[in-house]
Amino acid sequence: MPSFGRTLSEIPPSPLVAVDQLLRSGAHTEPVPLQQGKTVFEPCARPGTWDRAEFGIAAHEHAPPAGVPALRSAFADAASRRRGVPVDPAQVLVTSGATHAIAVTLHAILSPGDEVLILSPQWLFATGLVWAAGGTPREVPVFLELSEDPGFDFIAAIERAVGPHTRAIYFNNPNNPTGFRLDERALGALADLATRHDLWLIADNAYENYDYGDSGFIDMATVPGAAERTFSVHSCSKTYAMPGARVGHLISPPGAEETLTKWSLHTLYSVSTAAQYTAFRALATPADELARRREAAARAWRLADAALEIPHTRVAGGLYTFLDLGRHGDGAEFVRRCAEAGVGLAPAGCSAPTATTGPGSASPRHPKPWSRTPSAVSTRSTGRAALTVDTTVAGPAAASALAPYLHRYESPAQLGLKINAYRGFEVEGLAEALRAPDLRGAPVECVMVGDSYFMTHLGRAGTSLTAPTSRSGASPP
Repeated sequence: MPSFGRTLSEIPPSPLVAVDQLLRSGAHTEPVPLQQGKTVFEPCARPGTWDRAEFGIAAHEHAPPAGVPALRSAFADAASRRRGVPVDPAQVLVTSGATHAIAVTLHAILSPGDEVLILSPQWLFATGLVWAAGGTPREVPVFLELSEDPGFDFIAAIERAVGPHTRAIYFNNPNNPTGFRLDERALGALADLATRHDLWLIADNAYENYDYGDSGFIDMATVPGAAERTFSVHSCSKTYAMPGARVGHLISPPGAEETLTKWSLHTLYSVSTAAQYTAFRALATPADELARRREAAARAWRLADAALEIPHTRVAGGLYTFLDLGRHGDGAEFVRRCAEAGVGLAPAGCSAPTATTGPGSASPRHPKPWSRTPSAVSTRSTGRAALTVDTTVAGPAAASALAPYLHRYESPAQLGLKINAYRGFEVEGLAEALRAPDLRGAPVECVMVGDSYFMTHLGRAGTSLTAPTSRSGASPP
C-alpha cells in the first residue's frame, strides 16, 4: 500500500483508548469506565425540534461554516456581558468543542517548526494538538510550583522558555488538573510577557463556570493589552454539561475571523445544526442555576479536602485536585490491573512531562510535594454533593479486600481510593498497600462525595496504616 506522509508518530496513542480496550477484552458484565471525567450534572438542554423561524435554519440544512448567526450572536452577547465591552458576533466561530477551537487556532498561527509554550501540568491533548498542527510543544511547569508556593516566579520560568521560534502560550484557567487559578495580577503579568515577545495567547476557558475566586472568572481578553493577541476558547461540555453535543466556540482577536473560518471550513465544514440549536437553548439557562452548580462543585471540593490526608493541591477552580502519590509504586501497572478487574482508570502518563523548559534544555519532573497537616480527628462523612471529582478508583476485584477496612460502604463495586494519577505521580493499588507489612498505625475511613468514595488514612504523616475494627467489632483478617 502507499505510504503515509505524516503518521503523527510524535503523539503516542491515547492511553484512554488502551484502557477502554482492556475493559472490553475482559468481558465484564458491568465495567466501570472511570478513565474519563464525566459530569454528574444534568445537561442544560437536550436535542429537540424547532420551527425554522425560531433559529433561522432548519435541522436538515447545512449550517454556515462559522456557525448559525443566531448562536454566534447569543455567544457574543454572553461574552459582552462577561467582558463589559461589546463583542462583535463576527469574532465568534462556532466549533465542535474546545478541542476543535484549539486545533483551528494552532493551524492558523503556526508555521512548521514554530513552538508553543504550554503551562503545565495541562489538559491531556494540548501537546498532541500542537504536534498535529506542525508545531513543537514545550511544557513549562508552573501550576504545581504555584500550588506549593504562591510567590513562585512563574513569569521568570516562562521567560526562560521563550526562544526564537516561540509563537504562542497555551494555558487553561482554572487549571485542569491542579485546580490552581491564575488571578488578575498573574494574568496581567502573562499579558505583559506576551506583549514583550509579541506572542499569541491561547486561553482555554473550559472551566469558566467553576471559578471559586471572590472576583469570579476573569476573561484573559479583558486584561489590559491582551485582547489583540488572545484567542478565547469556550466549551459547552462543562458549563452546560453537554459533552456529547460537541459544541464550543472561539472568540478571536479582531481581524482573524476569515483565516479561522477557512481552517474550520476545510476541516469540518460546519458543526451539526441540531447540536448548535441545543447549545442555543442551553444559553438560556438561568444564571441562578449555573451558580447553584458552581456552589455544588465547590462544596464537593470542600468535602474532598476535608477527607484527603494524602498531599494534594488546594482547589480554587475547576473540578479536580492533584494528588502526590509518588511513594505508591508503579502507576501504569496498577492501571492495567484495575482495567483487567473491570475498572478503567486515567493512567499516570496522561500528563507526563515530555518537553523542555527552554530551547534545548531538559524539563525536570515537578520536584516538590504539597504538604498538608493531617487531622487528628475523623473526617468521616456521608454528605452528598452533586459532583464526582474526576480521578481514578480501585476496582471491584480490590473491593472485597477493601471492605473490612471500611466503616461504611454501600456498593462493593464502587469502593476504593479515588486518586488523580497525572504528571507522573505513581499510583499503587490500595488493597496491596493496606496488606503491605510496613503499613501499620492509623484508621482508615471512607468519605462519599456524590457517587464517589474517598479512602483516607487519618494518621500523621510518616505513620502507617492498620485495619480498624469492623462494624461488627471484630478485627478483619
